[in-house]
Amino acid sequence: MPNQESDGFARGQRIQGYCKAIWGDGYYDIEVDTEDDDHYGYIRKESDDYYGPMLLDSGRCSSVDEACETLERMLANECKAREGKRA
Repeated sequence: MPNQESDGFARGQRIQGYCKAIWGDGYYDIEVDTEDDDHYGYIRKESDDYYGPMLLDSGRCSSVDEACETLERMLANECKAREGKRA
């Protein structure tokens, strides 16, 4: 049975890697907020002792997993599009 905690850590590492490829080095805050039964994922770049503006949001999702998957998919697609422009 897969370990959800290690799967979540691996996803977080992949998302951090995509963020760095798109927006440069640094640490990116990945959060999911829940309001009623809706979940919203978003990413902001950490800067010194505050978080910068929102760089990406997932839109409304039905679960925390869906919000994280949506963020990861959006970032992966952006990285692929940027690689295509360089080729």
